[in-house]
Amino acid sequence: MFKLDGEFLRGVGLARLVDDPPAANRMLATVYSVLELRVGMRLAESMTNDQLDEFERFIDAKDDAGALSWLETNFPDYRQVVAQQLDEVRLELLANSDVIEMVIADARSDRDEPGQHHRRLGSPPVRRSLDKAPTSSMSPEIESTTGGLADEKATAQEG
Repeated sequence: MFKLDGEFLRGVGLARLVDDPPAANRMLATVYSVLELRVGMRLAESMTNDQLDEFERFIDAKDDAGALSWLETNFPDYRQVVAQQLDEVRLELLANSDVIEMVIADARSDRDEPGQHHRRLGSPPVRRSLDKAPTSSMSPEIESTTGGLADEKATAQEG
């Protein structure tokens, strides 16, 4: 099982986010959504129309256990697909961690000076299309532990 948590963020060069649990949670949720979308797209490339319909019934019914069982039966290598996609996301984050931290820091300063960061960056605001990515059970073995970042920060400060 993979964990998307503070340790994951540290591993991709985003350690400073761990000190800001709301920002860390947003980043981890985005990573999870992107990963879920990519795994789903990769698996869908190998599915027949009948398989897509069958799998979508589990998703529509919000039957995560059924979807996982279906994946294990019909795509026994799906965990490898998840691992491959996670590695790709990890490499992309590592390659862009400086820019990501700069944008997050700029957004933080914008809380104090609303509207200023767009002028400083010289571009209009950009909406991330993946913010509203649909959720599904395409990558069920990934455990997102975003809720524990506040506890992790408190533990780190105590020690």
